[in-house]
Amino acid sequence: MRSVGTFEGLLEAFSYAARMCNGVVSDRMTSRKAAITLGFAAGAMAKFGTVAYMIKEREGPSEDARE
Repeated sequence: MRSVGTFEGLLEAFSYAARMCNGVVSDRMTSRKAAITLGFAAGAMAKFGTVAYMIKEREGPSEDARE
């Protein structure tokens, strides 16, 4: 159980560091439209990847894996 807490702590630390760096970059940008567009695109790609993975897993192993 201790390793789970350590892992979660590291993820939280990474999250705070990423937010801090992204905040500095956002403050230095003159137009935020590109950053907003990139953020929405990244979220859409992540959702698409997750859905594609779930569909692939539901179909079962591929023909190559069955041999």
